[in-house]
Amino acid sequence: MRRWLLTHTRILGVIELPVETFLMSGREGTGTLTALLVVERRELNDVAAMLGGQPLDSYPIFMALAHCVGYTRRGKTLYRRNKDGTDVIIDVPIVNSTTGEVRITKERVVANDLPSIVREYMQFRAKVKKGQVYYDGSEGVYRVLQ
Repeated sequence: MRRWLLTHTRILGVIELPVETFLMSGREGTGTLTALLVVERRELNDVAAMLGGQPLDSYPIFMALAHCVGYTRRGKTLYRRNKDGTDVIIDVPIVNSTTGEVRITKERVVANDLPSIVREYMQFRAKVKKGQVYYDGSEGVYRVLQ
């Protein structure tokens, strides 16, 4: 499977999910460690060349770790907390569609890392396209210019 993936796709990102992600799914759920792979299909000519013996190309891959997805192992909603242990509260405007009146309500923030990881991934891909990611040969890693 690994050989097929590396030959037929370019892995653009790997996002490790917490064990709670699928714990509540289905009847009994699963505590399986899961990672999301973001891939892009390679061109047919590239696949043929790689199958013919051309070595794999080197390129930057986005990597992230999601610590929380909005709920606990028991399915209870998980909220973000301040350093002092109190809930993070934000103001949410609610617009009355009839009168146009805006009312502000306060809500707790759900602890879900996935929206911020998606934003980080999109920023990373934009920097890759602009050439702002380079290979640091001294440490053998890719670095992103700020």
